[in-house]
Amino acid sequence: MSKICVDVVFPIPLFNYFTYLVPENLKELVKPGQRVIAPIKNTSSLGFIIRVHQEIREDIELKHIVDLIDTQPLIQEELLEFLTRLSEYYLTPLGKVLNLAFPKEIKVVKNRRFILQTDPGEKDTRYSDLVSEIRGKQSVSLSSLRKKFNAEYLKHGLLYLKRNGYVMEVPFFKERGTRKDFWVELDGNITSKDEILEKLRRAPRQRELISLLLEKKRVRKSEIPWLTPTILNSLMEKNMIKVTEIPYAPEKLWSQYDAKRKEVILSREQAAVFSKIKENLREGDYRCFLLHGVTGSGKTEIYIKLAKEALKMDKGVLMLVPEITLTAHFAGRFRGEFGDDVAIWHSNLPSQDRLYIWEQVRTGRKKFVVGARSAIFLPIKKLGLIIVDEEQDTSFKQDGIDPRYNARDAVLFRAQRNSATVVLGSATPSMESIYNAIRGKFVKLNLERKYSGVALPAVHVVDMKKECKEVRNTDVLFSSILLKKIDETLSRGQQILLLQNRRGFSNFILCLNCGWVPQCPNCSITLTYHKNPLRLLCHYCGYHIPPPSVCPRCNGTKIVYPGSGTEKAEEQLRKTFGNVKITRLDIDTARQRGFTERTLKSFGKGDIHVLVGTQIIAKGLDFPNVGLVGVLNADIGLNIPDFRARERVFRLLYQVIGRVGRGDIPGEVVIQTFNPENIAVKYAAQRSIKKFYNIELSERLQLNYPPFSRIATVVVSDTNPDKAEEVASNVRDFLFKNRRGVEITGPGQAPIFKVKNRFRFMILLKSSKQTDPSGRILRGLLKQFSISGLYNRLSKRSRIVIDVDPQDML
Repeated sequence: MSKICVDVVFPIPLFNYFTYLVPENLKELVKPGQRVIAPIKNTSSLGFIIRVHQEIREDIELKHIVDLIDTQPLIQEELLEFLTRLSEYYLTPLGKVLNLAFPKEIKVVKNRRFILQTDPGEKDTRYSDLVSEIRGKQSVSLSSLRKKFNAEYLKHGLLYLKRNGYVMEVPFFKERGTRKDFWVELDGNITSKDEILEKLRRAPRQRELISLLLEKKRVRKSEIPWLTPTILNSLMEKNMIKVTEIPYAPEKLWSQYDAKRKEVILSREQAAVFSKIKENLREGDYRCFLLHGVTGSGKTEIYIKLAKEALKMDKGVLMLVPEITLTAHFAGRFRGEFGDDVAIWHSNLPSQDRLYIWEQVRTGRKKFVVGARSAIFLPIKKLGLIIVDEEQDTSFKQDGIDPRYNARDAVLFRAQRNSATVVLGSATPSMESIYNAIRGKFVKLNLERKYSGVALPAVHVVDMKKECKEVRNTDVLFSSILLKKIDETLSRGQQILLLQNRRGFSNFILCLNCGWVPQCPNCSITLTYHKNPLRLLCHYCGYHIPPPSVCPRCNGTKIVYPGSGTEKAEEQLRKTFGNVKITRLDIDTARQRGFTERTLKSFGKGDIHVLVGTQIIAKGLDFPNVGLVGVLNADIGLNIPDFRARERVFRLLYQVIGRVGRGDIPGEVVIQTFNPENIAVKYAAQRSIKKFYNIELSERLQLNYPPFSRIATVVVSDTNPDKAEEVASNVRDFLFKNRRGVEITGPGQAPIFKVKNRFRFMILLKSSKQTDPSGRILRGLLKQFSISGLYNRLSKRSRIVIDVDPQDML
């Protein structure tokens, strides 16, 4: 009989694939896109089939796959091709990319177990205590051994016992599954409250739980973080409580959103744009449209109409938004328009919800998904329309883990494979998208008028240098004109958005006697002062300490708190406007599950008068009763060493100005700045987007920065700075020797030199689009390095991170 082979990749840092024979009983079942268990490096691991074939080399003895996890491919053909291209572009092993396509709830986890193969007895007494522990059980897991033995001792002991044939490792695979929730309630046998509490006086946690249940009758187990199985089992044995599983109810997915439906008639300008895109949607050809619409021009209405057209044609729809905040904000509107046809996807979804939605999408029951960047990995059937709202946003770029993809760019790969229509929408398109439109790669469509027809808001730019001089205070947070406008807006019954793009209370603390400023011991950065909770916190590694009342260097007590964050803004507002409902929305508050959704819902209803926040509040939100937008410090981010710094500040200011004047109220904007003549601040206030883009593009052309070039960075980091620098120099020598026209700068210390106790050296690669339009030469050079023996040797000495098309140069 003919032999069948499969090529398998593993979620490990290797670009290779491995070929295996398929056992007779699995021949008819194997397909690309399935998960398998296969032997690698003397153990068995989970891998992904990428190809089925009969090309067998006679000079190599192939191993068989051990087991087939999926009876049907969970990754369809088009998604597999897309992920393969993503792997190639971002220079990430395919196995690691494929691993992202599976929600963690269905991922198969490997448990290492050990059994006694040959008992050494008295002839070899080394690690006899470890042998005794394994001997006493049929098999023992690594996790249970870790609880009883020192980590270093266990590592060397197991290695010794395996090498001598005494112990055999047997991998055990199981699906992770979802986190289930349970009701905890009083058992009917409880009669006397005082008597029960007296019985539990020596078990304070059990007593606390019973007191809570006497008050609330029943609670969710997930709502009590300190509730352990020991507490539950003890109380159940005493017949005081009962625990029952809560059945999963998919309808609760939408319980936090109010379904909103609007009857909207498109304006002539909107209708023309809609008609142009709809025509391409019907033709079924790949094309990318750049929809450049001023804030309030009604881009969302066009998205809705296009999605309805695509669903009528039985095509799948994917809409990406950059923030979880916007996912929540759009949810109610899209729920009102599309009912059960739409699904919401983001990283904060509870485990059971994620698994339910993924299965609904995979089986084609949900054809429309609104989500954050990870939604590009969902197995959407017959994908025909992809919408990227706020396409310029850097949140679409994944940072910190591989693959370091940009979802805005990645959707183009998937759309090309599916002959799908792409719409990139923004009031402030990225320089790259503007350039692609000029070169004819994108079709640019414009919306130049606000849908409401209301007049543009009056913008007041406050020079804070003059303001500080007038009040003789260098740390003014609210100018006199902003306070006046807040008071006037509140008296008219209108709402206010205040942007302060820095979290915490103050930037740092300072001793006026000796100049001491607390630094993070792990990072090259000062600690930020937070009041809630009270601590000095590093925003890079999470290190925190209690703020001192006395300077540890000079014992001085003159400690001040320069600079301002959202916490200080909130506190000063409460002192000035005590009877006003004020809420803060930033990363710190948004970490609470459901806080963002509740806040936006309350603001939409008018229950919140003033919303203070970071850039979370600047994009995409549509609240018609907002009469004032205030920018407390427009200069944040202007002076960081990144060629995109001005562009980011301009976009943020332009976007937040657009949060006012969404209804019948023209509204006003107050921008506070120490640099009123900076082009980012000046032209954002004037809403002169063409002037800003022309100046910015002209300067980037001279310096050969994107969008006129392709760039990549190689960052080498190590706990030893000399070692990191040496490895970085070796990387640079390899790249320079093989550069083929690629411009190479560095290595030099990264702008933030030390992060999480690792010293970082950066190499910048630039390749002009005139000679390398697709970036193949640049990526080819980096691929050549990443598969070289030198990379293999150096990456064992120091951490090497390759980032194609980086958005952050810090």
